[in-house]
Amino acid sequence: MFRFIALTMLVTATALASQIAYDGFDYSPGPLNLQNGGVGFSTPWFADPGVDVLPPGLSQPLALPSTGLEIGGDFNASRMLSNPLIQPIYWASFEISRTLGGNDQVFFGLDTTLTSTPFLSFGRQLDNYFVDVGGMPPIKCCIGSGPGVTDLLVARFVQTGPFTNMDLWINTNNFASPPNISTTFPTMAFAWVNMQVQPGLFADEVRLGTTAGDVAAAAIPEPGTFALIGFGLALFVMVRRVTRTTLRS
Repeated sequence: MFRFIALTMLVTATALASQIAYDGFDYSPGPLNLQNGGVGFSTPWFADPGVDVLPPGLSQPLALPSTGLEIGGDFNASRMLSNPLIQPIYWASFEISRTLGGNDQVFFGLDTTLTSTPFLSFGRQLDNYFVDVGGMPPIKCCIGSGPGVTDLLVARFVQTGPFTNMDLWINTNNFASPPNISTTFPTMAFAWVNMQVQPGLFADEVRLGTTAGDVAAAAIPEPGTFALIGFGLALFVMVRRVTRTTLRS
């Protein structure tokens, strides 16, 4: 019986970490519109005619391994998730880069419906990184990287009843460190991923998951996750000791 409890706990703890959706744009070069790869989506990409899949693809040392190519060109693309984001905690990441002449903005967005102006977006606008919520003035920080540099942007969403707290980290996998931007907004069951790429700006490696390790390489979780993992391990050890004692007696 105790062995069954311990095994159930171990399976449950493993299940806490899961990839929700991923697209590395592993398509042939050409229009993104109606491409249908990746995992965790229920529709193909609906993209403006100017949004294209381009070589060579982005990669970043702090990110998980890359596949496929990248997207660039001109403006908007959207895709519906297989399931809305209702998890108490979920994470999102993507990679961006620009050329010397790249201008204006590139972002990853989330909304409840198909739109080119998502309720929430985060990315780069001119020389700064930003978070935009509900069409309010963007929250900006930091001087953006130079041409040809790939950035990793990672966001954590914690739903606490009617409100969701969002933290954004740029070019780090240490999520115990203070985030670059934090904000709060009304909780919404986001069901659509939105991307915007403007000329000379590129995006790649779209990821959604339930843990930091689903969206970044060798991720160092925030202290709250450490506490949860520590509690689970301690409970597992306790159950194992009880099992051994029972078997000996």
